[in-house]
Parts: sequence; structure tokens; C-alpha cells
Amino acid sequence: MIGSGADPAIRIGSLTDSSLNQRRLGRVVSVLVASPDYLARSAPVENPDALQSHSLSVADPFQQWELRNPPTGARFVLQAAARFRASNEMNVAVAMAKSGIGILYCPITQCQRELDQGKLARLLPEWVAPARDIYAVWSQQRFLPARMRALLSKAFQTYDS
Repeated sequence: MIGSGADPAIRIGSLTDSSLNQRRLGRVVSVLVASPDYLARSAPVENPDALQSHSLSVADPFQQWELRNPPTGARFVLQAAARFRASNEMNVAVAMAKSGIGILYCPITQCQRELDQGKLARLLPEWVAPARDIYAVWSQQRFLPARMRALLSKAFQTYDS
């Protein structure tokens, strides 16, 4: 990013690289989703333990799936053993889930359109994932372009539908 002179990158989770600036833009939660076709031919997912007997699609950095049930205080963590892995490309993982390959844990911002269109269905909505911060990340510069200042001035948002 530094050598290319790129505009800001958008990242989920804070970075430890001190040579980059970062500014939190918002928060996003992750959800469990699967295609209606996959759900029709698979055993029901009535609780998080049932996930272990299903085909799971995993995209980095979401190998560990964490869910909480706020009314009961219960917490579930699964080190997801992927049947299919979309390394560092959430769009590919969403496409795989949409095609019926298995269950996916992903940021809701990555799959909201497919949920709205009925191409994916949300599983276990009473179980929520911890919100993760969204950051704009850019190389250190003395003067920021106007488009960068405009991006960074936007209000903090939470994406948790």
C-alpha cells in the first residue's frame, strides 16, 4: 500500500502496522447464512452445536466463529473446519454459500443484498456475533487529498441488521 501510493484501504479490525494511519469508520456484525437450497436438503440448524455436522464455508480471517445469545448470556465459539475455503475473498465465499455449498459466517454488509433477495437465509438470528470495527487505512502523508478528508469526516455507523 505504501509503495503503490494507493488511496485508503477499508479493513475490518485494527492494524498493528505503525507506518499506516487508520480511522474508525463504523462497526459491523457477522451473521450465519446459507442458501435456501442447502437448508432444504440439510438437517435443521436449531442451535450452534448443530453447525459441527454441516458443510462450512470459511473466508479469512473468519476461521473462528463466535456467537452469543444475549438473553441467556451463552457463548459459542467454533474453530470452523471448512469444507470449502475462500482465502481472503469474502465475495467468493458469499457466491459459494449462494450456490448451496454450505453455511457461511460473514459480515452482514457482504451478504445483505443476497439476504434481501432471498438468495441467502440467515441462521440462528437470536445468536449474535461481536461487532468488529471498520477502519480506513492509509499511508502517512503530510497533506491528505480532499476526497480522503471527505471520507474520514463521515459519521460513525453501525451495520447490524
